[in-house]
Amino acid sequence: MCVIVAGLCITALVVALIVLIRTNRIQKKEAAELEQRMQERTTELQGYVDSFQRSKAERNFFLDALSKRINASLATMKGLGKIATTYENMPPELVKNIDVTADTLADILQQIAHEKKL
Repeated sequence: MCVIVAGLCITALVVALIVLIRTNRIQKKEAAELEQRMQERTTELQGYVDSFQRSKAERNFFLDALSKRINASLATMKGLGKIATTYENMPPELVKNIDVTADTLADILQQIAHEKKL
């Protein structure tokens, strides 16, 4: 009887050991798969970050070029407005339109500067 009980205990221990070994293998396999998926997602996210940074750099380059062109036009308009005020027969509406347009361009430049900060 003791031999049977001892045999059953040994069998139960062997079965428990086999279950533990298999469970451990499965856990290691799942951990490796999870690590691989995490690496794939990290690589994918890094691609998105790189793409976003390139896009932001391109946008800033465009905004810089646009700002320079507007600044040049604005300086020209302000200069022409000052010259226009020296002529006797210059209609005041024309000088006012030049000033209003120059102010509008200055507002656009401020909006561009604000956009670049975002």
